[in-house]
Amino acid sequence: MSTRATEHGAGAPTEEPTHDVEAAPKRRVRWFAPRNWRVRSRLVALIVIPTAVALVLGGLRISESVVNTVTHDRIKSTASLGEAVVKLGNRLGQERSASAVYIADDPNPEKRDEKLLRELQDRIQETKQAKQKVDSEIQELGDPGTDLGRNRMSQMLNNLDSLDTVRKEVQESRITVLPAATKYRQVINSLTDFNQTIAESTDDTGLRESVRAMTAVSRAREHLSYESALMLHSLMRGSMSSGVQEAISSSRARYDNEIQNFTGAATVGQRQMFDDTFKGLDVSRMETTRLRVMMRLETDQKLTGVTDNDDADSYDEAAGSTLNKMEKVEQKLAGSVGSRASSLESDALWRAVVETLIVLLVIMAVFAVTSLVVRSLVQPLRRLREGAIRIAEEDLPDSITRMQETSSAPEEVTVAPIEVGTEDEIGEVARSFDEVHRVALRLASEEAALRSNVNAMFVNLSRRSQTLVERQLRLIDGLEQSEQDSDRLSDLFSLDHLATRMRRNNENLLVLSGQDNTRKWAQPVPLVDVLRAAASEVEQYERVNVRAPSHISVLGRPVNDVIHLVAELVENATSFSPNDSEVSVEAEALDNGGVRIEVTDSGIGMDADELTEINERLSQPPVIDVAVSRRMGLFVVSRLAARHGIQVRLHPAHNGGITATAVFPSDLLITPVEPTGGQPSALPPVPDTYAEATAAFAANPAPAEPGDMWQTGDSGEERASGLPKRQP
Repeated sequence: MSTRATEHGAGAPTEEPTHDVEAAPKRRVRWFAPRNWRVRSRLVALIVIPTAVALVLGGLRISESVVNTVTHDRIKSTASLGEAVVKLGNRLGQERSASAVYIADDPNPEKRDEKLLRELQDRIQETKQAKQKVDSEIQELGDPGTDLGRNRMSQMLNNLDSLDTVRKEVQESRITVLPAATKYRQVINSLTDFNQTIAESTDDTGLRESVRAMTAVSRAREHLSYESALMLHSLMRGSMSSGVQEAISSSRARYDNEIQNFTGAATVGQRQMFDDTFKGLDVSRMETTRLRVMMRLETDQKLTGVTDNDDADSYDEAAGSTLNKMEKVEQKLAGSVGSRASSLESDALWRAVVETLIVLLVIMAVFAVTSLVVRSLVQPLRRLREGAIRIAEEDLPDSITRMQETSSAPEEVTVAPIEVGTEDEIGEVARSFDEVHRVALRLASEEAALRSNVNAMFVNLSRRSQTLVERQLRLIDGLEQSEQDSDRLSDLFSLDHLATRMRRNNENLLVLSGQDNTRKWAQPVPLVDVLRAAASEVEQYERVNVRAPSHISVLGRPVNDVIHLVAELVENATSFSPNDSEVSVEAEALDNGGVRIEVTDSGIGMDADELTEINERLSQPPVIDVAVSRRMGLFVVSRLAARHGIQVRLHPAHNGGITATAVFPSDLLITPVEPTGGQPSALPPVPDTYAEATAAFAANPAPAEPGDMWQTGDSGEERASGLPKRQP
């Protein structure tokens, strides 16, 4: 069997060949292209990228502040170490003076005074205590932070480690004063050089100048201490070699140069502090003694014993007091450097905290503002998207279906607007979409109204044609009853059959328009008679072999629709199978009380894709259009099946044709209890002629269904054509 219908609409016509439209080449979607991103992703990127840039720049600024804080904290620790180094330098100067005095006592270490040795050892112990303080500060400082600082610290520590060797030479060997004092000078100079690195990693000019002033004072103090050690040694011995004399003169010149360097680097307050501290009688006595000794050397006079205050003890007292004053200046400068470094460290820390808070607040504010802006865009867009999807997938199809069922007038169309209350472009798009929705519904309403008018015209034309056909059938029935000539009676039977097909085509128009059949049967009709009636409406009824149980009846209300449905399937089977083949119509009772009817032909069959498409149309009746008119039989079967809950499917037959299966639900049937003995009723024979079929249908009226709302008072009147009596 095939759904390709005859031109009378008994089945679906042959589909026109369709040409596959060449699909446009699918463009390759590049996910990384911004134009392919979702709007939300673009807006998020618009926020994240500037925020990330601001975060990086703010992080760099914060990092710079943190680095400055760490740097100034290291400078503060280095300045604290510098104070300890200054103290250690002074202790080394005192140790050197004690060593010079100890050497001057006697060249032979074994003959030197024990008192002087104890004094030297006391000085050495003080130096060691000062060195312990330096070591502790070095441990706290850790890494100096620069290569120059590391090198100078390493050199300073190495020179400090060599002190034991120098001390051993002073105490146990015949070393002279000049080499011993020079070795001490190397250690002290390494301390002074290290202090120069305090302000190396800062850009603060005031701190740098304070370090320069402190370093100048430290070097000046070292030159003065070196001079005092050589002077003490010479005054104790009462003589001075030319080397020592030259060293004293050179040290004094360097001292004057460092004082000038201090004056150039120090602030007004620092210079005032130096003048207020480094003054007094002892400072003058130390300078006067040096000048007097130098003049006596030029005149070959005795170095001591000329006056009361030119001996070694007097000079030692004046030099000690002078160096103590110089140490006070140095300590104050070192303290000012430490205070300045501490102030810079506090300022850097505060600045880092403030800048961090400002950057975080700015980033948070920017993120909050941009998030609000994005939210004001994303939320309306989301509502617009959800509303558009809801309208496209639910509201618009439901409204169109409802309008097609109720045929609403165009002016009655109302739409629920999309919930976007903004006045921007998104709101304008939402209003435009509402207008598109309204226009679509108006067009659907107009189409429904037009469809309703067309259906009304179909109904009017069908009703008029049905009236004429019914009159024609009654006239033919009368002629058949009074005709005795067998040839003319055969022609009248053919004419009766054509009129019957015309009536079914008119009923097809009613199905197309969605109207119910006006011809009703008031009584239940045996299923076998229903199938015979369907076969009698087919032109080649003699090819149809009907087999059905005789104890099953069809309710009166759907009888005509069932006859119509089966007749369409049988006519399609006879049209697309060989003329000499048989079409089988078999009915079988199901366990659930329903009935399965199979119409099998021996035609050319159908391919799987076409069967799938036809079965989809049978399960879901299509919308009426031009294609439906070309497949009227298929549409009529699907509409009638949907009207009564009948399941119709096509599948290949065993002999190569098509089998149409229609499953009737139990609520359309009356199935009495099986006869005594449980033996099923015998299948009735198939009528041999059209006249026998019609006569058999008319001769077996079923009893009226109790309480059938379609029951009429003229149920006893039967037509000779064999069709059940219909209501006008």
